[in-house]
Amino acid sequence: MKDKKFTQVSSTKGSEELLLWKDYSVYLFDEDINRDFVGGFILELVKSDPSTAENIVNIIERLQGGKGLQVEMIKGKKPKIKKVEQGDKLYELREYSSKLRKHLRVYFSVDSKNKKVVFLNACFKSDDKRQNKDIKVALSRYQEYFEKHK
Repeated sequence: MKDKKFTQVSSTKGSEELLLWKDYSVYLFDEDINRDFVGGFILELVKSDPSTAENIVNIIERLQGGKGLQVEMIKGKKPKIKKVEQGDKLYELREYSSKLRKHLRVYFSVDSKNKKVVFLNACFKSDDKRQNKDIKVALSRYQEYFEKHK
């Protein structure tokens, strides 16, 4: 007969290892000076597509609560979260608004030292030139954050 207690403990431990950024908190750039670029974008999105906005908020709240995200979100052909090539620690959260028929990108970085997920920029995906500009904005905001929180 299997030891039920051991099975539960090992399965819990196994599932915790499949989480990204567990026990991290969230920083919305630049909350230190009452600016919230990602929050502002989400508030505008709520007016036209509350469901998609809620999906993004749920992910942020999950991170803020220290629960982390499932590692599956960064795997597969079309991952929900993808590392951005231009940045060392820059990621994009990919969401699609079927109501607006637009792709959205929420750029964030991970500050491992301070255990924070730093949300930097949010936008609708457009052409490559515009996307590169949005990535550069996110990278410059992360540099600014990093200088303040060394």
